[in-house]
Amino acid sequence: MLSFEVEDLLENDGKDWLKELYGYLTGRSRKVFVLVVLQILKRLYTVFIPNTVQCQYDNVLNKLRCDLTAVLGNDGVLIYPCHPTSARFHGRMYGNCVNYSFLGLFNCLGFPVTNCTLGLNSNGLPVGVQIAAVANNDRLTIAVAEEIEKVFGGWVAP
Repeated sequence: MLSFEVEDLLENDGKDWLKELYGYLTGRSRKVFVLVVLQILKRLYTVFIPNTVQCQYDNVLNKLRCDLTAVLGNDGVLIYPCHPTSARFHGRMYGNCVNYSFLGLFNCLGFPVTNCTLGLNSNGLPVGVQIAAVANNDRLTIAVAEEIEKVFGGWVAP
């Protein structure tokens, strides 16, 4: 089962995804576009991907979760890029969906992540890292982020 349950964020258990899409396209939805797209993708996944394949995906995800949990333990963190590029201009992030894997990986695993700004690039746009740990270790990711911010100066206005 997917860790991130889209239905929890939509009314009527997400069954009105077509209504939400229409509402978004006509400017009447209170939901953000990404949420509507996630709901549509989840519906397509459950309809068109056979249960046996879904189970295989779940097994791969569970194995990755177990492997990373064994490597990190209760006191380890993984420092990972937030994104392969610096911050994008408003509205430009939707064109390259593959880059969401940098963000979505830990969501799927159910691991806590704290994003930490390292500073600005040569164009004045923010760059940063995400600090991930095993489930229920939020305090550790926050503590590491605070230490990184001390070294790099933390967030600065672009």
